[in-house]
Amino acid sequence: MKSKWMALFCMICGAVVGSFVGDLCSQVSFLKWLGWSKSLGLSINEPLDLDLIVLRLRFGVSLNISICTIIFIFAALFLYRRLAR
Repeated sequence: MKSKWMALFCMICGAVVGSFVGDLCSQVSFLKWLGWSKSLGLSINEPLDLDLIVLRLRFGVSLNISICTIIFIFAALFLYRRLAR
């Protein structure tokens, strides 16, 4: 039985592991291209603050995607599809 939540969980796990491996690869000279990344999100200097005196809320979103992260997301989805049969 295929579950959309399980597929999303596999994608998130693939992204986390891929980011970790990409960070490690960026320290090796011939694997630096795997660690190349682009940051997406709110590009303001400080996050958006909502100060209600009693409660302060801070909003900000940032996504850092590397080549290794994309590879690991696709690998996690491939493994999910193979194991979910």
